[in-house]
Amino acid sequence: MNTPAPGWYADPHNGWQYRYWDGMVWTEHTAPAAAAGPTPTGAKIVPPLPFPAVRAEFGRRALGYIVDWLVIVVPLIIVFGIAIFAFVASVSTTADSSSDGSSATGLVFILVLFGVEGLLVLGPLLYNGYFTSGGRRTVGQRVAGLRVVHARTGDPLTLGWGFLRALVAGFGSGQLFGLGYWWALWDGEHRTWHDMATTSVVIDERQAAPVSGH
Repeated sequence: MNTPAPGWYADPHNGWQYRYWDGMVWTEHTAPAAAAGPTPTGAKIVPPLPFPAVRAEFGRRALGYIVDWLVIVVPLIIVFGIAIFAFVASVSTTADSSSDGSSATGLVFILVLFGVEGLLVLGPLLYNGYFTSGGRRTVGQRVAGLRVVHARTGDPLTLGWGFLRALVAGFGSGQLFGLGYWWALWDGEHRTWHDMATTSVVIDERQAAPVSGH
């Protein structure tokens, strides 16, 4: 298990305060649990999670997003390419046929396009909703060493909350050039809009929160 990243964590000896972990040892710097603003080291206090875990950094989450995007989009591109090829082949074989045959081919192609568009919308929703709930993980989360849990208990999300999170991610966070995703860059707790909407948190499973005795 890797050494936890430097930051403010619950004091293992005094639960009413935070203590700063410098990446190797506990320091003498402490802060009240309700404190806000600059710390003795000039860093902003970020409340630790109420369970032993470390929030995932933006870069690690971005890696997971990229992998998941490839997992979802590449198969859809292949399906779309097959549909285009089939349409072109059908047009070439019916070039000398009646106009009714050409119209039927065009109708089928339009229906296929609608089907692909539906997959582009429903695919990410079903994929993310299912695999971020019940203790499961998406392919990208496995590659990046991430897991989505409830921010207050550390428990896996229920299936309903998983689908709600995926819905907010697609139709909320994904708007305005993905502003809801970029929000994690300047949010102290690395939260996206869909994290905040569902009280969820993405934890880095490669790291563990500091424990007493370090």
